[in-house]
Amino acid sequence: MRIECPKCGGKGSIDDSLIPDQGTNVRCPKCREKFFVQKDTVEISSPPPSSAAPSYSRPAAVSAPPGNAPSPGDSPQDSRETAFRYCAVCRNSFPPSSMIRFDADTWVCPACKPSYLQMAQQGVRAGDMIYAGFWIRFGAKFLDGLVTVFITYVLTIPLHAVFQSGIPGQVISLLVNIFIPLAYTVYFVGKFQATPGKMACGLMIVRPDGERVSYARACGRYFAEMLSSIILLIGYIMAAFDLEKRALHDRICDTRVIRK
Repeated sequence: MRIECPKCGGKGSIDDSLIPDQGTNVRCPKCREKFFVQKDTVEISSPPPSSAAPSYSRPAAVSAPPGNAPSPGDSPQDSRETAFRYCAVCRNSFPPSSMIRFDADTWVCPACKPSYLQMAQQGVRAGDMIYAGFWIRFGAKFLDGLVTVFITYVLTIPLHAVFQSGIPGQVISLLVNIFIPLAYTVYFVGKFQATPGKMACGLMIVRPDGERVSYARACGRYFAEMLSSIILLIGYIMAAFDLEKRALHDRICDTRVIRK
């Protein structure tokens, strides 16, 4: 039987008795691409000799001519499809058949496609920003908490000594406990793009396109972070499951925490 590749036009031949009634996959001798062939779609150049044994009586391990038909051990899927690729956004591995290819070296999984397109619109290449994970952000937050508690404690002691107890002292103490963390966060994030805790962990806060965070946005992010805290810390836990490691306050203020 003569076969012709529908992709490149390469021609070859195959023993008709090797093709079952329902057809089979063959490989083009020229481009090595697989395609499906049925008996009734190709004319047989010469009828098989009457003495030839019927196809059902042939041994199971019949070797086909090289380059024309797949060997018995061949997988139904091309070996190139079994090689895994890494997503340019989440860096997880997937088979190429389940991914989207944007250029020669960029493969993106379906779940990361919206994020990749958003970064492309903002002029950020995939891989330029490495998002900080949950645990390193937790460590940075813990360090910032130690610093703010120390500063608050140092300032509260003399205020208690001056106002003693009573309503004025309690009000001033409450204001100090609110103002110190707010001023600490807004100043460092607006000026250095990171609090001291994040600096120690090699992290910084940026916009999706990598631009700086303004003082106003840093202030809004501080109050949005309070929302992440009061809902049983679920807003913080979201960072462990988000593709861009965003907590709730990052989503609200459109910020990202990345590694330097």
